[in-house]
Amino acid sequence: MTSTSTGTFVCDGTGDCFGCQECALNGPCQASWDTCLNNPDCLGMLQCFQMCADEACPQECFDGYPGGQSDYLDLAFCILCDACYTDCDGGASGCP
Repeated sequence: MTSTSTGTFVCDGTGDCFGCQECALNGPCQASWDTCLNNPDCLGMLQCFQMCADEACPQECFDGYPGGQSDYLDLAFCILCDACYTDCDGGASGCP
């Protein structure tokens, strides 16, 4: 995690998607992360995703925790499209 003189966190550019995600959760995406953690459905969705073993599972997680979808998608957008576009291949993930 690095910062500029303005205090802006820069996580992207290390070539490590996981490391960039960790940086984003502790920097530019921390507010979205906190919002998700404080929403039981978003937290449930995150826990559900960790247990996924097949391609149908992510949709089952979305369906099972509908109250968490918006907060989860905000968090995912922040990480993939804003903070870690290059390291986590945001273009392939549908980021603008």
